[in-house]
Amino acid sequence: MPRPESTMPRTQGFALISALAVMILITLITFMLVTSSTSELMQTNSSQGLMRARALAEATVAEEYATVMNDGVTKANQVLLPYVDAFAASSQDAATSAIVPSSSYSTVEAQLNSVVQTSTSITAPSSMGTASGTLTFKRFRVDLGSFSKAGQTYYVDYVLNGQGNSGKFVRKITTSGTLRLILGRTYLNQYVLLADDGGFTEGDCTTKNRKKYCSGGGYIGTGSVFDGPVHFNKNLALAGTPVFQYGLTVASPTTYMWDCTIVNGGAWAVTNAQSTDCAKPDYGGYGQQHVSESVTLPPNAFSQGRAALGGDENNQSDLTNKEICLATGQKQNCTPANGVYVPSSGGTVTGGIFIQGNANDVQLSVEGPNQVYTITDAAGIVTVIKVNATAKTTSIKTGTGQTVNLSGVPNGQLYANGSIQSLRGPARRGGVANPAPSIPDSSVVPPAVAEQSQLNIASSGDIRIQGDLTYEKNPNQNPDAKNVLGIISGQGQVLVGQDAPNDLYVMGSVLAGATGKGLKVEGIDSRLPSYGYRGKIHLLGSLAEHTDQLRALMRNGQTTNGYDDDFKYDKRFLNGGVVPPYFPATTKFGVTAFIPQQRTWEEK
Repeated sequence: MPRPESTMPRTQGFALISALAVMILITLITFMLVTSSTSELMQTNSSQGLMRARALAEATVAEEYATVMNDGVTKANQVLLPYVDAFAASSQDAATSAIVPSSSYSTVEAQLNSVVQTSTSITAPSSMGTASGTLTFKRFRVDLGSFSKAGQTYYVDYVLNGQGNSGKFVRKITTSGTLRLILGRTYLNQYVLLADDGGFTEGDCTTKNRKKYCSGGGYIGTGSVFDGPVHFNKNLALAGTPVFQYGLTVASPTTYMWDCTIVNGGAWAVTNAQSTDCAKPDYGGYGQQHVSESVTLPPNAFSQGRAALGGDENNQSDLTNKEICLATGQKQNCTPANGVYVPSSGGTVTGGIFIQGNANDVQLSVEGPNQVYTITDAAGIVTVIKVNATAKTTSIKTGTGQTVNLSGVPNGQLYANGSIQSLRGPARRGGVANPAPSIPDSSVVPPAVAEQSQLNIASSGDIRIQGDLTYEKNPNQNPDAKNVLGIISGQGQVLVGQDAPNDLYVMGSVLAGATGKGLKVEGIDSRLPSYGYRGKIHLLGSLAEHTDQLRALMRNGQTTNGYDDDFKYDKRFLNGGVVPPYFPATTKFGVTAFIPQQRTWEEK
């Protein structure tokens, strides 16, 4: 039965108010959560937008800096070339006269800003933003204290501006610094292979379809790999698939390339083409460039002889008997006696190492901290010289067994006033891998040149390499390595001797600049039975020669006798960064170093 209305409690209004309060509370909490989330989201988006804008600005600055380091070197050479050419033609002395006159500074500055890529732009993927940047050169000037016979140092300031945009967010970065431009003589180790004459001998020629075809011989073919700049002035022939990983430049307007579409087995096409059907070189994406500037090689090494005696290495005249006798402690007027000398005065080394007459054998080795020279002269007398670069001491054990200790160390120049019949490092401690790697295992091929040694081995005649010559510290693995080696024949060949091992390893700068001379495999043209396929000449460094020599014989595109070329460039040699002591340079000045130094960095 129903209860009377007057006896029921009145609760409906309170429940409604409570429900409304709860709803309002929930609404407020939800609003606060939404507001907080929205604020955090806006802050996150703002932070991400600023980060994107800054990253884009930094990217443009980085790209401009890369332009300075890469394109800048090439373009600076183009700008300064007229000045260095005019200076060379004037026969002025860089020790006293400016290569770039002060009246031309503003012109050089304007030209740098004109020819170097001075603006850049970036578009980020997915419409995440854009960026733009500029590069500006200012205040070209000279360091008056840098003047020397070898060159001069110039400076120019640079300013890099980068702006990144991501939606409404904008960030700007400005950095500035100074470039040091060293205008000096271009050293001959700037190329992994440099030759005045490619060695091709042209035979009978005919014309077919308005093209010239010739017989002849002497070429670079399949199996040869060059990991660095390669330049020939003339007479270059190519066949098969040689590899030029940094391109190829040729001063002549044409090269010879094997074309086997011609009847009777093929002929050498005279062409400026990049390839033919049977000559398909790999240029590493850089191509073959014709009519580039000719590079002249100095033909003599007499300055290295004076350096070894402690004299003026810039004096290019012939050494006299009087000079040799005075520097080696013999009578003033004498006929120099054959033997090994370390010029000194008062118990201190004053020059390098000088060998009068032929050297039967020169062995370089490393013994603890010592660079060791074991030299056998023409009479069979053995002299052992140990040089400690850290302690700055030199010990000499003569053929009589007597040891002479001197303070100081040789200047790095070893010179033979004759030929070096054998130049080598220590014997191998086993066989190398097959196929042999470009860089040897030092546990198998012990080093010949100590970590701190900077050497130049030169002679007036031939130098015959009969063994591996490697560094204690490999520059490919250690870019800051100090060890470096030069090998120079003044008037003869640098020969790979018949006793040299298969897969010969040589680290250093090799030069044979006399007319018709170069790096040659001895006996290869006699087709001796012992000269089968010998692997490769693994050169880490550079080769400069007057005429490219015969190092291999090929049949049906394969090497049958001698060595293929496996030449890798020592990147330290770029722009004169590292040069063996007293190593020759061309007569032309150029930008040999292009070094940036950052001073300021600012973000807005």
